[in-house]
Amino acid sequence: MENKKMKVVELFAGVGGFRLGLEKSNYEVVWSNQWEPSTKM
Repeated sequence: MENKKMKVVELFAGVGGFRLGLEKSNYEVVWSNQWEPSTKM
């Protein structure tokens, strides 16, 4: 049986620590974002 990773997205990523935990726990983060309301474009 093939060991497939569950694909997930990470919202409000911050510094990315949660993503590192997910990747070590057989998850594949396919997209992440971080919204900074104080950042002006």
